Amino acid sequence: MEEHRGRRDRLEWVYRSRGESPEEDVALSGICELNFAENRLESSFIKDLVYFLSNDRWLRSLNLRGNLIDEVGIELLNTMLDRNHSLISLDIRDNPGCNKKLSSVIYAKLLRNMKKVKE
Repeated sequence: MEEHRGRRDRLEWVYRSRGESPEEDVALSGICELNFAENRLESSFIKDLVYFLSNDRWLRSLNLRGNLIDEVGIELLNTMLDRNHSLISLDIRDNPGCNKKLSSVIYAKLLRNMKKVKE
């Protein structure tokens, strides 16, 4: 993921340094969505994932539905959204750590990101 992000950042930098715009939208090239649904993933996986997503500006959708993520993992995702302003869809349903309070906080941050992406 880190190499993918770096490639996009370099491409965007090259065009901006020349005062040009890329022929195609850089944000639409490459990985925009990851689907990890129903994989029995635990919070240890989330800890590694948020390391990359905290500084990612490209991923738009992440599906983690139906895994084994506890409240610690859900809280890590919530904290990651304080820095990540590009993710606009995060499905955390059907995980043991998913609760109404954290879900509503995450939902509010995703709405904030939607507004920023539209700008």
